[in-house]
Amino acid sequence: MFRNVGKQIKGITIFLAVIEILAAVAFAGYIVYMGIEQEAEDMAKVALIAIGVVLGGVLIAWLSNLMLYSYGQLVDSNERIARNTEILVKRSRNSDY
Repeated sequence: MFRNVGKQIKGITIFLAVIEILAAVAFAGYIVYMGIEQEAEDMAKVALIAIGVVLGGVLIAWLSNLMLYSYGQLVDSNERIARNTEILVKRSRNSDY
């Protein structure tokens, strides 16, 4: 459970970003559906709003998960540094000077 925490954080972050992007696409689809259902006079506006929702949703998903992913990367790098440092310490204790 507590192994490869950095990779787990990055995996969860990617999963959340995909869910947020799919939610933005679904909401844009709902906007288009409601435009068709209400027989909107200007479907070009409805389409532009839907495109804006998708683009805005992707941007927000990317920005909101960027820091969490970078934190996972830091944890991953820190684990690698600790592992390599431990190897170097063991080698230095075993070597004859």
